[in-house]
Amino acid sequence: MAVRGEVTVSALENALQAPRDAVVNGAVFVAEGEKARKVVVSVLDNGRDTLIIEAELTGTEQVVIRGNEALQDGATISVIGPSVPPT
Repeated sequence: MAVRGEVTVSALENALQAPRDAVVNGAVFVAEGEKARKVVVSVLDNGRDTLIIEAELTGTEQVVIRGNEALQDGATISVIGPSVPPT
C-alpha cells in the first residue's frame, strides 16, 4: 500500500532565516564595510537555532552574531571569519 500526501506548513512573504544569536532586542546588526547598521526585525517563528524574521533586508547581508549585545548603530566593526552565503 502506498500513500502520498502534501502539506503546506506555511508560506511567508518577505521572510528570512537568521541565526538566533543575531537577533537582540528585536533587531539585527548588518555589516556595511567597517560599520554596523541596526535593522529592526519582527520574529515570525522560533526554531531551535534559527529564527524566521521579517525585515527590510535582501537576505544577502552579513549579520553580526558575536558581540552584538553592546553594539550601537554606526559603530566600527571588524569582520572575523569567512562569509557564509545565505541558504
